[in-house]
Amino acid sequence: TTLLYTIKFELCVMRGSTSKTYCGSCSEVLIGEAIKVAANLHYHVQCFLCTECGCELVNTGFFSKLAKYYCAEDYHSLFGTLCNLCHKYIEGEGLSIQGKGKSYHISCLTCTKCGDRFDEGSRITFEQEQALCDSCKVTSEKTPAVKHMCSACSEVIVGTSIFAMEQEWHLDCFVCQECKRPLTGEYMCKDGLPYCEEDYQNLFGQSCNICSDFILGKVLQAGGNSYHTSCLKCYICTQQFDEGQEIFMQDELFWHTDCDEVSEPQVNKEERS
Repeated sequence: TTLLYTIKFELCVMRGSTSKTYCGSCSEVLIGEAIKVAANLHYHVQCFLCTECGCELVNTGFFSKLAKYYCAEDYHSLFGTLCNLCHKYIEGEGLSIQGKGKSYHISCLTCTKCGDRFDEGSRITFEQEQALCDSCKVTSEKTPAVKHMCSACSEVIVGTSIFAMEQEWHLDCFVCQECKRPLTGEYMCKDGLPYCEEDYQNLFGQSCNICSDFILGKVLQAGGNSYHTSCLKCYICTQQFDEGQEIFMQDELFWHTDCDEVSEPQVNKEERS
């Protein structure tokens, strides 16, 4: 399962021509140095910024999620997956044990007995939290071969399969319930059914009450509405609210308790959830 990924870009020089190219952020015509992220997607160097903290991405490398770009620190903080063994973020390829809700670096998870790594599609057996490959799996008595059935089509599974939501699936049968595309990476679950992240957000996602975009990662709830942590700011000092910090609210205005400069307000106190 690919847990994290980066996008490569090119630094190019835009010169005047009959066909104009526009910045994907400010929509102004590009002249001079520009960032080429995709075939038809360019940015001014100063416009190519982290969605969360606003830092420039041209010299730091970046991650992409749902057509938004993040610096490594913010991407890990919002969406990163920790290895259950070394407790470091997983970048690139990783092993996700869906039934146990745990993820690992490929180099970290090895067979407890022989020490070999697990290849993609390998069957892993956990006995008392010990990971065993098929060759090292120990049984006390011989038992008839167990047929593994696909949860979707009920046909016998031969070869590589996916174990997700405590069930086993053919690779081609584990698909998004909305768009029917195979789910090869991260997925979302609703009422026992799997969805790709894009369709899950469109069907069930929370939208920020300020920018109206879907909220990925941390959610700030106040006044019965949901917000991105970067969108909801104190109207007095214009700073964001820290996690767990109390918020005063009145007439759809929000402010820190330390910034309370409103005379005798009838306020509602909200706490970040």
